[in-house]
Amino acid sequence: MKIIRPSAASTSPSPSTGVFAQFASTDDVISAVNTYGWPGIAMTEGSSISGSPYTKPVIPGGTSENATEIIEAAYAHASFWWLSEWEVAGRPEAIATSYKAAAHTAAFQVAGPTVIAAANKGGYLPEFIVLDPEGVRAPTSSQKSLAQAMIDGWIAGLTAYSSELTYLGAWYIPGEVFFGDWDANSMGVPLLQGTTYPPEITLPTGSNIQGYQAAYGSCANAPQDVKTVDSWGGGSNTLQFSSDQYTCYHNSN
Repeated sequence: MKIIRPSAASTSPSPSTGVFAQFASTDDVISAVNTYGWPGIAMTEGSSISGSPYTKPVIPGGTSENATEIIEAAYAHASFWWLSEWEVAGRPEAIATSYKAAAHTAAFQVAGPTVIAAANKGGYLPEFIVLDPEGVRAPTSSQKSLAQAMIDGWIAGLTAYSSELTYLGAWYIPGEVFFGDWDANSMGVPLLQGTTYPPEITLPTGSNIQGYQAAYGSCANAPQDVKTVDSWGGGSNTLQFSSDQYTCYHNSN
């Protein structure tokens, strides 16, 4: 089976703003795209755990399928781009080699196999497989060496698991302060920059920022919020609404 990797640039005009939500079923994903008009989907597909392998697939309530499988199955009925997001824990010893090893294990043993297994069934890969460092023993803004080690381990683990995952690894930056303290653009990896809507401080810019992920969007004003986020310039942006809902219209048409 040929595996396809839809990107924001290939499926919708750039810049593009999708919705970050916690979907309970494939029907939810299809509805978000086909009914509410969202061109992209993002979801937390892995939650951090304190011991090895440092992350586990999210299984939405009421289903036996994991979140990745739920999104994958929607491609049979909808066209969209997709950010696969995984919380990963650090190890108890706060040293770079340990954090790199934890992220490598999470990618190689859990995220990589989960994404590839779904792709082998449905034929699609996410645009990025994003390491979210907000889980157990997350690196603080002052721990740049741990942050760099985590993303290095993550990307190496994905690539080691499958060549299909080369170039898919990306790093979520929890907020504007982290971007500066970690000198994130120098990490040399694709970045998804977290922020609030509206931003409380000046948004970071940088050549490695692939998109902005804005929390606290207004469902009632979603079309205007989308226009504003689009204006920030990221190619693969997301908006997150109250209670992680997706039933907000992307535009006013």
